[in-house]
Amino acid sequence: MGKNRKKSDKLSKDFIHVYGKNKILIDRLRQEFDFLKETYNLSDQDVFKIIKKKEIIIPVSIFNNKLAPLEALVLYLKDSYRLSEIAAMLNRDQGTIWLTYQNALKKRVRVSFDSDVFVPVRIFSERRLSVLESLTEYLREDGLSLKEIAGLVGKDNRTIWTVYSRAKKKRGR
Repeated sequence: MGKNRKKSDKLSKDFIHVYGKNKILIDRLRQEFDFLKETYNLSDQDVFKIIKKKEIIIPVSIFNNKLAPLEALVLYLKDSYRLSEIAAMLNRDQGTIWLTYQNALKKRVRVSFDSDVFVPVRIFSERRLSVLESLTEYLREDGLSLKEIAGLVGKDNRTIWTVYSRAKKKRGR
């Protein structure tokens, strides 16, 4: 009977361990759901679609400041994710992400979350393009003019034209 009790104790510990991990994931998912719903005024269905696609959305307004685009992106994501997770999301080295985060903190700039335009974080994972090139290309393909994009990200129209032109060249278009 002692042998069965040891098995039972081990199963109980394993169950508690697994439940504990899942409970953390469930709590985090619930927090993200509430955050998305309240912050971006989304319906339950919209939030479920985002979660189902496992897409993390980024408000474009975070790029409208004095930070470099990668700094703004890392600073925004750091509120919810560890640097290692951000590195994986953005397909970049963890050391690069750490240094970028440190540089962003030194600038003491706040990022704005007030945006009507959002982009999925997955667009920034292609290393061939810079963060600004990826953002500009995505927004342009979404139907925004270069002038509208410049206004959203707080850059000069000519800068956005140049960035978009570079992105097209890198893609061979």
